[in-house]
Parts: sequence; structure tokens; C-alpha cells
Amino acid sequence: MAHQDIVRLPEWAGSRSLSTPVMAIFAVLLAIVGGVIAELAEPGFFFRDDMQHYFMPMFLEIGGQLAQGTWPAISLKSWFGGNLVGEYQYALYNPVSLLLYWIIHWIADPAAAAFFYSVFHLAVCSLGIFFLARAIGLRDDLALVAALVGSTNNMLVYWFAASWISHLVAFAWSAWAMFFLIKAVARPRHVVSAAAAIYLTLTSGFPQAAIAIAVWGSVLAGERWYRTRTFMPVVALGVSVVCGALMSLPAILPVAALVADSVRPQGISNGGFNTALLGDLLKFSFPSHVGLLNTYPGFRPVTPPIYFTAWFALPVLLIGLERRTLSWPALLLPFGATLCFAVLAQGPDQLGSFRYPFRYLPWFHLCLVLTCLVVLDRTMTHVPNRTGTGTGTGICLALATLSFVMFALSMQQQPDLWRTHATFFILHLGFSLVLPVMTWRHGRTVGAFLIASSLCFTIATHVAWPHNNILGKMALPERTPYAVSDEVTPGGRSLQLTGYVYRERTDVMEEATSGNAFLLQGGEMINGYSPISPRGLAERLCMGLFGWTCPDAAAELFRHDAETGLDLADLARIDRIIVSQDDHLSAFLDHKPDQWLMAGKGRFMTEFRRSEPLPSQQGHLSWLPPGVTVDRTLIVSDMEESHVLRAGSAYRGGG
Repeated sequence: MAHQDIVRLPEWAGSRSLSTPVMAIFAVLLAIVGGVIAELAEPGFFFRDDMQHYFMPMFLEIGGQLAQGTWPAISLKSWFGGNLVGEYQYALYNPVSLLLYWIIHWIADPAAAAFFYSVFHLAVCSLGIFFLARAIGLRDDLALVAALVGSTNNMLVYWFAASWISHLVAFAWSAWAMFFLIKAVARPRHVVSAAAAIYLTLTSGFPQAAIAIAVWGSVLAGERWYRTRTFMPVVALGVSVVCGALMSLPAILPVAALVADSVRPQGISNGGFNTALLGDLLKFSFPSHVGLLNTYPGFRPVTPPIYFTAWFALPVLLIGLERRTLSWPALLLPFGATLCFAVLAQGPDQLGSFRYPFRYLPWFHLCLVLTCLVVLDRTMTHVPNRTGTGTGTGICLALATLSFVMFALSMQQQPDLWRTHATFFILHLGFSLVLPVMTWRHGRTVGAFLIASSLCFTIATHVAWPHNNILGKMALPERTPYAVSDEVTPGGRSLQLTGYVYRERTDVMEEATSGNAFLLQGGEMINGYSPISPRGLAERLCMGLFGWTCPDAAAELFRHDAETGLDLADLARIDRIIVSQDDHLSAFLDHKPDQWLMAGKGRFMTEFRRSEPLPSQQGHLSWLPPGVTVDRTLIVSDMEESHVLRAGSAYRGGG
């Protein structure tokens, strides 16, 4: 039997009425439909958690700077995360992202801006998966199935698109990188396109995407060598990866330096946090199986089912096994990549700067779907084994048993969801029994059937679980929060001293803020949101991920600097401090100088302001990295300071 060459596009053998470009347009439209379904099931679906107090506020800030003709290397509206060049997840070197920031800057409603930004990348993802599926040899209708399943994946939509948006951006472009790498190993003229796609992937702000590209490239290199026994395809692949990585260095090097000088944990550990459980990972074909995850705050069921890949995955594999169409050479690339991503999803949960291995689940799902569709494609192109299938009673009985077993396992995990499990069981059983009939008729309409049935499961999933049960929805008040309500003195800044902020409570958010949320109301603060955790503010004010502090921050804030005689509040030009009414307030009252007077009091926060003007000093920096000194001072005013710094031999980078 001749081996299928997965890097050569076979002749389209399906519908003769639709061309590949038209089917590609359908791939985009299906992704948009999936996004609309999510938004209809829960308005504001794409504006949750990190999208509310991390990404979207700063995206709009970057878009505003671009609209003013300014390169957004830094934002003075936040110190904790305002070093935009070093905050990798803002994708500052991705030209498509920059264009989108400029566009969404003109959208008044941040939830609408989030919908546009997320659905755009879901469409990019769907189109990339469509061409990737074509590149591994699938016909157009099955490639369209892959695009739909990939762009409506639960993990991708409920986690990445709704909150961790940089992950979606990187995954979307990685699908294109995977596609062009296949093209490059077959035709070297595609090396430039592959390098460009890798560049867009690596500058999207999600470091795990680099690992994903490396895994796909390694498996592809092995597959090409196995088939050709030559290294020429591997050379083309290597050139593509190296060129793409070199072009991405302006985005990678700053964050590498900052992470090395941050308080972020490093090293290798495997405590199982945000790690995919193998038992749940293998239950990838029943759509209501609620898996467990060691996440915030501990082991708990995660809805919607993040381990679900596609309803037809196991039925297709069972049919292929019964029809004896499981060909290892044809499956080498997608199945090899599936195994690799399954292993990566198992941990370790901390590998240097890379954390949370369950983030590899969308790549695992993508490669698994491609594997199943390759099996289905081969099944439909081979003559049925009449002695094995008979009238089809045997395979139908096996599929019915499979559906029931998955239903029983799901009931065992979450018996309180028995109505949901029963509904999905009926859908799964019905579709599973129809699938072999479609394949026996040579699959003329199997693609349309899989698309329609997958859309049914997408709608049912969003009806059953309108949102993610882990990532909360912030209560952004209609009026400006108390923490940023009034103007500060020209040249002055605000600081919030508080621990955990109950972001889901409107009354709390009317007085406090979290992360970058204050940017949505046009505020400026020392606080912010920085996953990198820069060492300066993290150590002096014990400022954490969301810009929250600890009670000890007050003592550090008013500790006098030996060189200047000023405290940190003076050096940072802080004019206004908002303190939570808990241990933070007690510590603040114990350490504050007499010039700080109470200016207002709410239910949760108390505001303090200076009774005297900001001290006038001839240009002092709050802190400098080791080995860096001030060579000379050029400008000092209430609005601007300009210094020339000198880096000595002790300077190690970062700062």
C-alpha cells in the first residue's frame, strides 16, 4: 500500500461545487458564529478576569498612544507594569496586534472591544487550522471540520479568548506557523512565510507557544527524515525557525532580562498545579465530562469540560480500527505531536519561566483532531471490509457501548449534573450511530454532518455553562472608583495600599481598584498589573501580581533614604494614598508623617493627602539596578526629569 505524503496537497475529492477559497471563507464565518454563540449565551463573555484588569485596559492605553503618534514603549500611567517593552504579553512587537489596539481604541465599550479583538483572533485561528489541515492531506470539508472544532475548543474559548487573551493570539498564529513549516519542508520558497508566521507567534506574548513550535518542528523533522532519509527538508525547517526566532529577539530579550531580575519563581518543580490529569486527558470525546484541576484554590471541578476535544474523536478511531485503516505512516506527524503535547500537559508545573502545563491543551486537542480526521479520511477512501462490518450491527453496538461508558464515567465524576450528562449522552449516542452510515456511503456528506453536529455541541455547551467557573467576572462600577475619582497635584501620583480586592463586588470596586482597571476610567497610579513582578516595587512595597500590597508596605514607604533624606513617597512624587480599612490602615497610621492627613473615608477605603506641597529636589531616582549610576542630570521639573545613566561592569541587565 502506498504511503500518503502528508506534505503534498491531494486533489480535492469532495464537493465539486465549492472551491478551497470559498471553504476558507466558511472557516472564518464558523469561527465568528462560535464567538457570537458565546456572546449570546452570556453578554460580555470575552471580557472577564484578566481581560478586565490586565489586558484590555492597557491595550486601550497602547492604542491611545498609537493614535497620538507615540511609540508605546512605556506608560507613565502605571509604574507596576508600565514598562510596556518588557511586559511580553502585550505583544508590542506584533504588528497585527498593534493595528488592532489602534482600532479598538476608538470603541467606547471595553466589552465590545474585547469581543472584536477575541473573535478576530478566533477567525485567524480557524483559517490557520483550515490550511494546516489541508497541508497534512485532508480534503476541504474535513479541513473545515478541523477549523470549527479548533476555533470553538472549550479551553481556547472559555480560558484564552475570554481572559488569557495573549494565549489565544499566540495559538492562532502558531497554527499558521505549523502550516507554513509543512510547506517549507516541501518547497523551500515558503521559508520566508514560515519565518514570518513564527515571528508573529513568538511576538504574541505567550512563551509556551515557543515550546509548541519547537515540538511541532521537531516531530515534523523526524517525520521528514523517516520518509526521505535526507536532511534537506530539515535544513529548510531549521532556517525557518532560526530566522523567525532572530526576528523576534527585540520582543524576547527585554522580558528575559526583566524576568532574571524579578521576584518571579524559577527552577523546576512539579506540585501538580494547573497540570492536566492523565485520567481526564484520556476522556477527550464525551462533551459533558467535568474534569478536575489543581487550580485556584485547590483541586476542584472545572467547567466547562476543558479536556473535551471533539465528540467524534473516539467513534472515528473505533471505526478506523474496525475497518483496519489505521496507517502509522499517515499518522506519524499529527499523532506524534499529540503524544508530545500530552506529555507536556503532564508537567512539570514550573520549568524555569514556563508555568501551568495545562496551557498546552489546545495544541493537544488540535493535533488529536487532525489525527482522527486523517483516520476518517482514510476510512472513507478504502473499500469497506465486508466480512468485518456485515450489516454494521457490530460497530453500531460498539459505538453505543462507548457512548454509555463515557456517560457513566461522567456521571461518576459529577452525579449532580445528571440532567446535563443525559442530554449530552442522547446527542452523542444519536450522532455516533449515524457516523458509520456516513462513512459506508463514502462520506459525501460526512463533513457537513460533522460540522452541524459539532455546532450542536457548541451551542449545548454554552447553554449548559455560559462561563468559566474559575475565572471570575469583575464588577466594574458605572461611576469612577473612589481610588481614582479626583485629580492629584500636577506632577503627583496616587498609590493604593490594600491586600485582596473583592473584584466581584460593585460596592468594593467603587472605592478600590485592581490591576490596571483604573486605566478604564482614565486614572494614573503607582499600582498596576505585572506577571513579571519587577523587583523594585515587589520588594519595597511587597507589591504582587495585581498591584496589591501588604501592611509592611507602609514602613517601607516612609523609610528615609540615606542619600537624599527623603522617603519613598517623596521620591516617587506620591501625592495621594488610598488605604484599605484593615491591617493596612493600622500600619499606615503608625508610620505616616504628620503631613499626611485624612481627606475622605468610605466603607472600605480611606484616602490620605499631603498637607504640604511635594518637596522640591534636584532630580533623584527612586532606585537603580546594581552597577548603574547617574552620570549627569539634564532636566528637573515637576512634570519631567531627564538623566543620563552609566552602566558599570557590575551591571547584569534588567532593572
